[in-house]
Amino acid sequence: MIYVWAKNQRLKEMKSNYARHQGLKAVRDDGDEKESVCVFPLLNYSFLPIHDHSEDFRSNDVLVPWLSGDKTNTVEHRFYHVFDRGELEGLIRELQPPPRILESYYDQGNWCVRLQKQDSVH
Repeated sequence: MIYVWAKNQRLKEMKSNYARHQGLKAVRDDGDEKESVCVFPLLNYSFLPIHDHSEDFRSNDVLVPWLSGDKTNTVEHRFYHVFDRGELEGLIRELQPPPRILESYYDQGNWCVRLQKQDSVH
C-alpha cells in the first residue's frame, strides 16, 4: 500500500483534515508568538514555493512549514511532492514488471494505491 499527499485537498467540496488545519503558531525573532502560516524566506531554496496552509497547493513541489516540536517552536520546512490524480498509478505502471494495481482511491487528502507484486518472467 502506498499513500501520498494529494495536490487536491478537497473531495466533492469537503476539505481534508489537513486543509481544515488553521495556521501555525510561530515564534518570531523578537520572541513574540504570532499566529501565521509561517511563510518565511529561504535563501538556499528560493526556487521552491513555500506552501501557505490557508490555501490550496499551487505547485506539485513545495516546502511545507512545520513547527520543530522543541521548546523554541521554530519553523522547519519539509520538501513535499504532492500528487495529481492518476500520477501515482502512472509511476507504478512504469515499473518493470509493473505491479498489479488492486485498488486506487482518495482518502483524506491522500491518493492511495494497493498493489501486488507480479512474478517476473525469466
